[in-house]
Amino acid sequence: MRALRVNARDLHRGIDSREPRDEVQRNVLPGRARRPPSRAAGQFVGFVTEMTLAVAVPVPYLSAYTTAQPEGTGFAMIKDSRGITMTGVDAFAAARYERALEQFQSYVGDSIATIDEALRSSPSFVAGHLFKALVLYTLAERKFASMAGDALAAARAHEGTANDRERGLIDATALLVDGRWHAACAALDRVLASYPHDALALQVGHVMDFYRGDAQNLRNRVSRVLPHWNASVPGYSYVLGMHVF
Repeated sequence: MRALRVNARDLHRGIDSREPRDEVQRNVLPGRARRPPSRAAGQFVGFVTEMTLAVAVPVPYLSAYTTAQPEGTGFAMIKDSRGITMTGVDAFAAARYERALEQFQSYVGDSIATIDEALRSSPSFVAGHLFKALVLYTLAERKFASMAGDALAAARAHEGTANDRERGLIDATALLVDGRWHAACAALDRVLASYPHDALALQVGHVMDFYRGDAQNLRNRVSRVLPHWNASVPGYSYVLGMHVF
């Protein structure tokens, strides 16, 4: 995959892989004046091993368990292997979500194909739709921007049964799709303040900090949640990888 410099405007108008790198501007957000990119912002996005930890260890696949079933939904609420409650999901979809998340964390495999399997099983799986929207958006190509918007709309269709964490992710995703990167990253931080084990919010925030050239939050976003993680929490090695990056 070729390395690209990207920003919110480029994502919506598209980035031709043949376009000279110098023509791709960064740090140009709606309503903000154009300014020269910083040294940090001038880094290239490789989407490879910067967040894949060399010392990655096996991760327990799924220790999800059901809690009370919301009346009339046909689904039980299920907790993922980090204790995060998800709504509108059956056991098969929860297992596929775990697999998709691991693929996103490692950048190995097709996390979108995997989450699509989950969504076919549980169409009202709010976190599954949000996972799809957020992962597609972080790919930073125009052809995926509309697909991210469609996935967000699918999540919003079930917002009435979503929990607080899922509603927070809906808000953050909507800001991203709207091209408001700084506000979206702040919204992800609000989710992480209450749910520090939210591996999806953490990694998406980390990617967006990289895109924005925000070196301080690239470190501090992970530092703020790291005390809540340890080797017994699935995905800990990836969190350590983000921290050292």
